[in-house]
Order: sequence, then C-alpha cells, then structure tokens
Amino acid sequence: MAKSYQNINQKVNAVIESVDITSSVPENGSYEAYGMRNGNHIVFSGKNKEGLEQLIDLVWKQNPEVYETHSREGVKQKLIDLICSCINREVKSEKKDIENIFKILVSSPAEQCEVFRPLYGAKLSSQLPIQLGIFTIYDFSKHSSLIYSKYPHPPETQEYWRKLLLHNQENILISVQLRGRDSERIQERAEKYFYQFDNIIRYMLAEGNIRFIYFDRDERFDIAVFEHYQKSMYQSILLSSSTNRFHTDLKIKGAGRLFDMNLPVFTDQRKGHDIIWKIHSESNPSEINKRVITAVEWIGKSLRDTDLARSFIQIMFALEALLTFREQGILISPSIASQLTEFAAFILGKNNETRLQIETKIKKLYATRSSIVHSGNSKVSKQELIEAIYMIKGLIAHLKIDPQLSTFQSMKQLQTWVKSKKYS
Repeated sequence: MAKSYQNINQKVNAVIESVDITSSVPENGSYEAYGMRNGNHIVFSGKNKEGLEQLIDLVWKQNPEVYETHSREGVKQKLIDLICSCINREVKSEKKDIENIFKILVSSPAEQCEVFRPLYGAKLSSQLPIQLGIFTIYDFSKHSSLIYSKYPHPPETQEYWRKLLLHNQENILISVQLRGRDSERIQERAEKYFYQFDNIIRYMLAEGNIRFIYFDRDERFDIAVFEHYQKSMYQSILLSSSTNRFHTDLKIKGAGRLFDMNLPVFTDQRKGHDIIWKIHSESNPSEINKRVITAVEWIGKSLRDTDLARSFIQIMFALEALLTFREQGILISPSIASQLTEFAAFILGKNNETRLQIETKIKKLYATRSSIVHSGNSKVSKQELIEAIYMIKGLIAHLKIDPQLSTFQSMKQLQTWVKSKKYS
C-alpha cells in the first residue's frame, strides 16, 4: 500500500504544479474554481482539470472499502481540501497526507441502511414480505407497521411514503439493504441493484411473454422498478387530400395485468431461477457465475426492447458473454461462431444427432446476428428471437443444474470438459 500512497502523492503534486492561479475566474469554458485566502482563485480547466478527474478516480477506486462506502464526490472533496491547503501554504503534499485521507475515509462510522423503491406491475398475495436474493418485496398496505417498527421515525415522515407510492396503486415496494458511509453512494449502489433486478425478472418472465411476441399481441407482463412498460393509449389521425380520407386509430399497449410475486416462476428450480438469485447475492462470484449474471442481464434488456433486430442483437450478446473464451498463451483461437456452437452443442446435446441439430441452430442464429451488424439487415423473425431466448435459457439452466457442470468455476474447466467429450 505504501507504493500506492507514494504514487498517488506524486500525482497530487503534479496536479498542484499544473493548476492555474488567477485573480478572477474565466468567463466561459469548462472549469472549476476555488477561492484562496489572498483573494485569488485556484482554477482547474483543460489538461489540469482532466488530471484532477483522473486523480479522483484513482483515489476513489484504490481501496475497495472506500469505493463501496463513499461517493466519488465525497472523495473529491477530501482531495480538493488537500490541494487547496497545500497551495495556500505554498508546500507540497506528502505521503502522510495521502495516508491521512484514507485513514479518515475508512475510520468514519459505516451504517446498515435499507433503500426502498416502488415496484410496478406486481402484486403480493402473501401476508408476509418475500425475499428474492438480496431483495425484499413488501406490500405497504400490509407491511407498513413492520417497516415502521424496524425504522422508527416521526409521524410526519409518513407523508413521504404516500408520495413515494403516489403512482403505485398496489402499494408494492422493493428494498435492498446496503452498508455505507455516504447516503449518495448507498443510493447509487441501490439503483444499480434495482436495474439488475429488472433485468433478472424480465429474464424469468421470458417464457410467459414469448407467446405475446409470437402472436404480435402487446399484452406482455412486465415488472420493473425503472422504465415499467405500463399500459398506455396511443391515438393517431390519418388524412389524405386526394381521397378526402379521414381515419382514426386507437391502440392500447403495455403491461395491463399485475403479476403475483408469490408465484413459483421466480424460484423455479427446473430453470435454475432459484440459483440465479443466489449467484447475484455472491460478493465474490466465480468466473462462470459472473458470465451467467451478465447473460441474464442481456436477456432482460433485450426483452424490454420492442425493436426485434435490436432485441435479437442483445440476446446474442448474452450468448457471447456466456460462452466466448480465449485461452491464454494460444496464438490461434477458434472463431467465435465455431466456439459458441461447440460449447452449446456439448452442454445441451445428449448424443451426436442432437449436437448436430444444436450446431445448425447456433450457426443460423449467428449468421442472422452478422447480417444485422455487418450488412444492416433489420429483418428478424419472431421465431429466431424465440429460438435464441430458449437456447440461452437452456444453456444457463444446464450450467447451473447439471450435477457435473454446476461444479465448474472457470471457463478453463468447462473447455477441458468439452474437449474430453469431443475426443472421447
């Protein structure tokens, strides 16, 4: 750590040396200015502002405890205080100054907090809150006394709960518990987790929504904290001067039905849904588990997109995130398409016949992906979209449920297993 402190100290002094000291602040341009005791201003702009921003990122991300529990803005303020102090005193920063910043940051008390957000498109039939990984789902009309008992606050704060749920008639809340030293950082991390929740839920609702995609019916389910696909009315008027045509159109689009969070789809063991919540809760997931969550998120994002071509590309991103592997020290690697087909064929196929069928399907899907990306083709059939979703959901389920595959921690282990199957 001493070397890291020394490195940071050198960069702090480089910023101090490059800073502009002026009697007045610039009239335009991108800059930050801080007042000095003598009436002058310390101005960061251009290259030295860029250097300051890089320094802030370096310090913020240097210590995992600082990064997890403090906001970037809080770390920035500590550095600005040090830089301004050094300039005012006409001295250089020392390594002990950097050590002191980190000491202050990690010694300040941390607290456990629970962050709540409205959850749209959902209902809760149970009398108790439910737990999905790190997330808790509440029905505020049933569980408000439980929340109040956990976090006693003055009666006037109840008005904030009413405002929070103003547009959520079902009174459904989602929460995540996080440890932190800075409210802003806790909210930032909670927001990231809630976005991940949305993607995981859409992944789990995929089968239920596929039939709506196939039959071109816009009645799909959607549960979300952000960007809920709520039911909306779309109206238009068509006019023609040549035929005096006057035509009106009215369509209702969006998720109009509520989905019960108590239904077993969210913990379905056959599809590995229960394991996905466990993986998402891991503080230090294995390489394969990281890939599984990334693939799940891409599927979730794709199902929010109403453009079939864009949706299909994101589904193929999920496949690549799950199975693309470049072995270190190997100069000649197989193409992405051949690697994907081989891995998928052996994970899903029980014999040569089914493996060949899977290989053919993957190649067709990848050819469609290439035509969209490289040739500008925007035509994707609903059947291709559905096949791709089922394929990747099947791969994830096999990787996490199969007695042997579920023990693998790394892609190297999976590759070795594929090779043994291939040449046995």
